[in-house]
Order: sequence, then structure tokens, then C-alpha cells
Amino acid sequence: MKLIKKFADHLCRIYTISAMLFLLLNIAIDGSLEGTAITTKSYLLVFAFAVGFALANLIYTANISSFGVRLGCHFVIVTASAYLLLYLPSSAGEPASDKMLMLMLFAVLYWICMAIYLAFARVKKQAEPKKSEYKSVFKK
Repeated sequence: MKLIKKFADHLCRIYTISAMLFLLLNIAIDGSLEGTAITTKSYLLVFAFAVGFALANLIYTANISSFGVRLGCHFVIVTASAYLLLYLPSSAGEPASDKMLMLMLFAVLYWICMAIYLAFARVKKQAEPKKSEYKSVFKK
């Protein structure tokens, strides 16, 4: 049950944030609020992307293997879902070189964001007080 709750929490957060970012990006590109509506198909593709991202987060936080393997799986799932669900449906007629460039851009953007996340996580972990071993005061 905890796993489902954690997955739903990640899914809702990622979907809300990514949908808002796409709306803001759409407004920034168009320059006005008129004609910036996102189609139903696009919202459903953003939802599918959020499902992939939430699944990748569950794999990343699970202690099933080494950190490198979990990070690699997270990278592949997030990059593939962003590329396959967000970029490819909107760029069917573009040349293959543009598609490869966007895949590289997604990969670079992923590693920049992950480096920032890992740096903040390390700072937070170092700022936490050291936990001492529990010693029972009632032991005879």
C-alpha cells in the first residue's frame, strides 16, 4: 500500500508541475494568453510522461541495487519518456538530425538537473545531525 501511495504522490506532483511548465512555456512562446490552450492529446501525453517519471523515481529510491544502476535506470526511463511522449508526437515531420539533437538536449538537461538535485541532497545530508546508536537506559 505504501508503494502505491508513494507512486500516486510522485505522479500527482510530476503531472502538475510538468503541465504547468508546458502552459508557461506555451505562453512564453506565443507571447500572449490567447491561443495558448493545450489539447487533450497533449495533456494525456504529459500524463503518460508523468507515469514514466514517477516509476523512475520509485526505482531510484528503492534499495534494490547499487546507486549507479538505479541512476542509470532513472536516466533511461526519464529521458526515453520525455523524448517518446513529449517530443516525438509533436515533431513527426522533422529530419532525423533534429530528433537526435533533441535527444541529446534531453540527456544534457537531465544531467544538469540531476547534478543540482544531488548537490542539494548532499548539502542537506551533511547538515543533518549525526544519529547516535540507541542505548537502553533500562538495561540491567
